[in-house]
Amino acid sequence: MRFRKMKYLTWSMLAALVFLSGFTTGGIAAKQTVTSNSPRTLTVDYFGIHFHRLQLIAGEKAIPTVWPPLQFGMVRLWDSRTRWADIEPTPNVWNFSKMDFYVAEAQKRDVKILYTLGSTPAWASKRPTEPCGYGKGCAAEPADLEDWRAYVRKVAQRYRGKICCYELWNEPKFSDIKRDRNLKSFYSGSVATLVDMARIAREVLNEEDPKAMLLTPGFVNGTDRLDMFLAAGGRQYVQAVAYHFYAWNDEQRMLKEIGAVRAVMQKNGVADLPLWSTEAGVEVFEPNHPLPAGIKSRITREEAAAQLVRQIVLSAFSGLDKYFYYAWDNDKSGMVDRAGQPRPARDAMLQAQRWLIGARLDRCEIQDAQPTVCWGEKDAKPFAIVWNPDSRDVRDMPLPRGLRITGQQQAVPGWASAVRVPSNAGSLVATPNPTFYSLERVPTP
Repeated sequence: MRFRKMKYLTWSMLAALVFLSGFTTGGIAAKQTVTSNSPRTLTVDYFGIHFHRLQLIAGEKAIPTVWPPLQFGMVRLWDSRTRWADIEPTPNVWNFSKMDFYVAEAQKRDVKILYTLGSTPAWASKRPTEPCGYGKGCAAEPADLEDWRAYVRKVAQRYRGKICCYELWNEPKFSDIKRDRNLKSFYSGSVATLVDMARIAREVLNEEDPKAMLLTPGFVNGTDRLDMFLAAGGRQYVQAVAYHFYAWNDEQRMLKEIGAVRAVMQKNGVADLPLWSTEAGVEVFEPNHPLPAGIKSRITREEAAAQLVRQIVLSAFSGLDKYFYYAWDNDKSGMVDRAGQPRPARDAMLQAQRWLIGARLDRCEIQDAQPTVCWGEKDAKPFAIVWNPDSRDVRDMPLPRGLRITGQQQAVPGWASAVRVPSNAGSLVATPNPTFYSLERVPTP
């Protein structure tokens, strides 16, 4: 998507523009400036993570995941075998062993927990034979919402003060929407029922753990469902909005979707709520794995690592409150494989954290057919993060007057598109491999 040329673009302005197609005039390429409403200093709490295998199940062909040496402020419990169907497999018979383990591991490291509610046990399901993402019945709403109330209460009582935040559900689809019907999904009921479940969850949390936040469901692939949920009354029960900003190798798509979500939030009177990206990631499909619909070409692990850093940086500069990577030990998007060996994404994430934690973020400048440059300040010194998504092109960019390069670091060290050393200290070099340039201010004539 293209945007009209402008000097600054706040999110309220972006919300009004995301549905418009910009154009170029007079031979000048369209330009977009990405920034939050006000400059901020990023903390470790921006980074969240998912784990699949901190604790293995019997017969699983992998080694247990070791908690990584990176900095994460939060962990999201999903695909961790902590769903409602996992912890209450039969009525009033509870198994919290795995969830207790995850909570204890997070507490040891002073890491906060976002727990995703839902995934109905078959015994409680309104449609127990309906296919879902984990077998049958789990996408349907409970036949009796009092079972839902009891589940939320049991979790809230057990983990009072230990779980800070609850996400209402994972990636719901709605029976109210024609394209959603008869699809395998994580939620297949009506928007009205999900809003009713939000009301019950907030009531229970108010009684059992009133400081705990309740987030919207983690919506994905279209803002109409979020709009429906908020407009149907869900907005009065939540304290943050959750969305899954999967870019699918397309950073402009991600930015467009962030703007569209902001527009929906403003339309429904919740523009001031935090916006959390509770799932995001870059998948790599091996040669023996067919490409999903919409994915045109394969990428290497190194290309994925570079894309990961670009998405993390743009998400931070655009003002997202949290960024949860999915997932540390996932087969397609993971930072380690099943033997615990690191992939390029691991070191790329570590590099991104070194750059961003403690940094004061200003703006990213994006222009058609030109490199992206993000500006900020760390340790009282300016920096620039630079990349060019076009792998066929390496671009030199003159520095603004009054700045000089003092050092540089690559996001993916040793990658084939390694940044060449600029011929002088007044030029940035942009390749698909993001580069962090340490700068200093110098007197100008």
